[in-house]
Amino acid sequence: VQSSLRANDVEKEALYRGHLLPDALAPYYRFKKRMAERYGLAFGFDFNMLYQGATAGLTDDQASGGVFRLYALWTVFGNGRPTYGKIVARIEHRHAYWTDLSPSELSPAIGSLFKTANSFDSWGWGLTNLQWQQGFANGRYAFAIGQVDLRDWVDTFELNNWRTMLLSAATTYPTNPLPSAGLGASAHAYFRECNTPYVQVGFSDANGKPYDPSFESAFDVAEFYSYAELGWTPSFEERSKKNLRLTYWHQDPRKAAGKPEAWGVSFSGAWRFEDLYSPFLRLGYAYGGVAPSEVGVVAGVGYHLKSHDVLGLALGWGRPWEADLRDQKTIEVFYRIQFSQNVGITPDIELILDPSQNPDEGFLAVFSLRVQFAF
Repeated sequence: VQSSLRANDVEKEALYRGHLLPDALAPYYRFKKRMAERYGLAFGFDFNMLYQGATAGLTDDQASGGVFRLYALWTVFGNGRPTYGKIVARIEHRHAYWTDLSPSELSPAIGSLFKTANSFDSWGWGLTNLQWQQGFANGRYAFAIGQVDLRDWVDTFELNNWRTMLLSAATTYPTNPLPSAGLGASAHAYFRECNTPYVQVGFSDANGKPYDPSFESAFDVAEFYSYAELGWTPSFEERSKKNLRLTYWHQDPRKAAGKPEAWGVSFSGAWRFEDLYSPFLRLGYAYGGVAPSEVGVVAGVGYHLKSHDVLGLALGWGRPWEADLRDQKTIEVFYRIQFSQNVGITPDIELILDPSQNPDEGFLAVFSLRVQFAF
C-alpha cells in the first residue's frame, strides 16, 4: 500500500505531456494532500487490465482479466515521527473479461509450470489488507497484525510490484507456495541505519481467502504458513533496491485441501546500479510437493529509462516434483511505458521451452498486454 501511494503521487516523465487530464485531476490531488497533512490519511486506487494469448494450449489459449484496487493508510498517531501507529487497508475486485479464463488460470490450460500472470484471479471482491502497523525508529523496527498479504513481505524486490513487475518468470516463485491474504502477522528489525543486517519473520492462515475472510479458518482450523528471513542491505532507505536475503518457509499440513506438511529455503539478491540497471537472482528448493517446482532458478535485469519506463528481462528454470515431467525453461521480456501521469502500458512476451505439463509441445509463446490506470 505504501509503495503504491508513493508511486501514484510522484511526478513522472511520461510520453504524453498534455495538461487536460492533470488540470482536471488537480483538485483531487490537492484534496489528497490536505487529508494527508491534516489527518494523516492517504488513499488511492488503480485499475489493471491484462490480456494474454498463447500460441497453443491443452484446453484454452486465451485469458483476460482486471483488478481494481482501493487502498488507504491512516496514521493514527506519530505522523512524521520516529514512532507511529497506522491502519493499512486494501480492497480489491478481481475478475475475468471476454474470455473463459482469467490470466491466473491460463498456465494449467497451456501446460506451463510457471504461472503466466500473478494476482489476476476472478474471485470478485476481496479484502487483502486490514492491519495495524506499529513502527519504531522511523520504521526500522516494525510489525503488522491483522489481514496480511505475505506477498507484500516475503522475498520482495524492486521489480516485483504492480507498476513494473514481470508477469511470471520473476514474480511467480515456483518453489514458494505463498498463501492468499489471510489473518496473520509479520515483523522486521533493521539493526542499523547503514550497512545493516536485518531479520524478518511472519505467519499467515495457510487457507486464507480474501473473498471470504474468516476467524474460523485461522483459529479453528489453525493451519499456518510461516517464514523467517535473514538479510543485509547497504541502507534502510535502499532496502527495496539493494538487498541480499536467505528465506526459510514452513507450511502446516492442510487436511481439507489434501496437502502434506512442507518446507523450503531460498536465496535472492537484487541490486540497483547507477540508477539504471537492477539485476536480480533467486534460487529455491522446496520439500513436500505443495509448490509447483522442487528446484527453481530465476535471474533477470531491469533497465530504467526516463523516470518510470522499464525494460525487463528474466530467465527461469524449474524442475517439477513429478519425475515423469520435464524441466521447464522460461524467457520473458517486457517494456513498461509510462504513457501519461496516470496510465502505464506494458507489452510482454514469454517464451516457454519444454512446458512441463504439455508434452506435445516443445515451445510456446505467450503474448501479453497490460494497462494500468493509477490515481
